[in-house]
Amino acid sequence: MEAEDFWLEYADARGELHGGPLEVMWPTRFEAAGQVRAFPSYRGQRNFPGWYWAATCSELVGYESWVELGHLMRLDAEPNVVAVASQPFRRHTDSARHPDHWGYCVEA
Repeated sequence: MEAEDFWLEYADARGELHGGPLEVMWPTRFEAAGQVRAFPSYRGQRNFPGWYWAATCSELVGYESWVELGHLMRLDAEPNVVAVASQPFRRHTDSARHPDHWGYCVEA
């Protein structure tokens, strides 16, 4: 798969959706983007979504499971990480029927 096969979508701080190929979106500061989707929460849910206060970026960062929470806590304690965000973009490929949602961190 080549870089041009990937298409990213993100919501800016105002909630406006932007999209483009990976090579065009590469310089985007996704840590400043909003979440592209909300975490579902319902009775009987098998995973445990929530919010974690990240000292790295001084804001709440969402997680969808205890596994993600563990990763968030590890990243938050890592001195080289300067930003972390949850679900800041969707990634599409020609071969994927549904977009993938990814977390994002920036290292110094």
